[in-house]
Amino acid sequence: MLATLGAVWCCIVGATINEDQFLEGEGIFLLLDLLQNAARSMHNLILGCLTDLCENAKSVSHLSTWRGSSDQTVGKLLIRIWKEEEKELGVMRKEDGTIADTNKPLIGTLQDSEGVTPLPANSPSQSIVDISENMRAKDMHYSTN
Repeated sequence: MLATLGAVWCCIVGATINEDQFLEGEGIFLLLDLLQNAARSMHNLILGCLTDLCENAKSVSHLSTWRGSSDQTVGKLLIRIWKEEEKELGVMRKEDGTIADTNKPLIGTLQDSEGVTPLPANSPSQSIVDISENMRAKDMHYSTN
């Protein structure tokens, strides 16, 4: 699976003719189907590939047309993934769904419990560890297009 995503990212993304053929073959639909059903550990790679494909204006119609299981749209899928990430990190929300801590809206429970501790420059802070292990703030580039 990883090799296939790598091949799509390296051989299709950024090559206009290849992207057009990929879109004609409903490749975005397949990536979205994969995203909907893949393990959480694969989400960042699939989302990164989709994000780069979205630089091609022709991909927008494919994204807005796609429907997953139970007639799920791309928007609903992305919201579900976001909520799963927040739950995994322990981000606090009120009963009405709004963010509980507006001063630190995306802080997770682990990061919050660690507090602010001065560290040497070569030691990653809990914030960096949190970001490296989740997708919320990623702008991954698998290839060097």
